[in-house]
Amino acid sequence: MASKMAETKNIEEVIQESLNAWRSNLILGLPFFLNSIVSLFLIVAYVAFVYFYANPFTHVVTGDFMSVVRSVEWLLLCLDLCLALALFVLMIVLSAFFLSGAIGMAKNALKKGETSVGDLFEYGRRHFIKVLLANIVILFFMMVAAAVALFLQAFLNGQYINIAMLALGIFFAPVPYAIVLSNCGAREGLKKGTDVILKNKLDAILIYVFVTTFTSLITAIAMTVIGLIAALLIALLPIQDLTLLGITSAVSASVPIIIIGLVIAAIVYMAALVLVAEPIGTVCWANYYLSRRENE
Repeated sequence: MASKMAETKNIEEVIQESLNAWRSNLILGLPFFLNSIVSLFLIVAYVAFVYFYANPFTHVVTGDFMSVVRSVEWLLLCLDLCLALALFVLMIVLSAFFLSGAIGMAKNALKKGETSVGDLFEYGRRHFIKVLLANIVILFFMMVAAAVALFLQAFLNGQYINIAMLALGIFFAPVPYAIVLSNCGAREGLKKGTDVILKNKLDAILIYVFVTTFTSLITAIAMTVIGLIAALLIALLPIQDLTLLGITSAVSASVPIIIIGLVIAAIVYMAALVLVAEPIGTVCWANYYLSRRENE
């Protein structure tokens, strides 16, 4: 125990080890990539289903307000709302599953120097329900805090809502990591995660600042690349045929280029976030929790 206490990592070592672990295991971005792809597929499938098969406004007639209301197919509208709620719940469950898997992969990358797809599904399967329950509790606290902050903000000057969300975001950040890395339940994970924050407040703030700043930097780089793509597209468009508003022929000729450019831009932005920023943030928080938990 004494040797562990003597080997407490400083925050620079935590960040450096996390970056090294990510560089050696680029597969750490897989959970976030899969989560984004699956979520996008579900949203597109829902929108397509509603538009083609369950559109409650297909037979809406123009006229007075009551005529419009009577022409809405309310049964289909209720069905669409129920499906939207089910989709929301499913996406929350999937998010908990992939986050649990990502944390488990980060643990093995830090401890063993390598990780695999099997770790994603193993840790996700074992811990997603507990992480989901903890996230629901956290969401409840954040909603209460937001309501109180909005009430204060309505009568007093100040950005209370922003301060409250920032403070609670840092306070609860290690909770899913505690559940997965300490292999405990939602209730114990809430206690362990918040205890680590309370005993290492400055380090938690530094990790949060690093992860937030790094994510902003990666996003800025991605947006710069997207801007360059947009500039290239503009250079390729037949600008001499364009007028301020009447751009029908030029736009028709340029639609394929624009679509390709938007797809490339979306890929660049997604790659920057889900393959770089999010996995590095996850490894940093995992390493922070492991080092502070082991040296309490």
